[in-house]
Amino acid sequence: MGDKREDPSADIESVVADKLVLDQLFNRLDKLFPEARRIGELRMEGVSDRDIADLVGIPRSTFRSRLEKVEALLREDYGNII
Repeated sequence: MGDKREDPSADIESVVADKLVLDQLFNRLDKLFPEARRIGELRMEGVSDRDIADLVGIPRSTFRSRLEKVEALLREDYGNII
């Protein structure tokens, strides 16, 4: 928890609105690419893209292509939030 700091300028309405948008974004991501959350977890653990592709059972090129397509779709839906 040491990486979290309170933002004294954040009001409760902003925090709730951000949480709602984040929930919507994750729901959309789950529909577009169900493996995305696991991929994110593995990346945060330092696992290479090649190893991640093996773990989720898809070729690395397919893995990279899907990530790029999903990112483009999410940018269309959520703009600069991503």
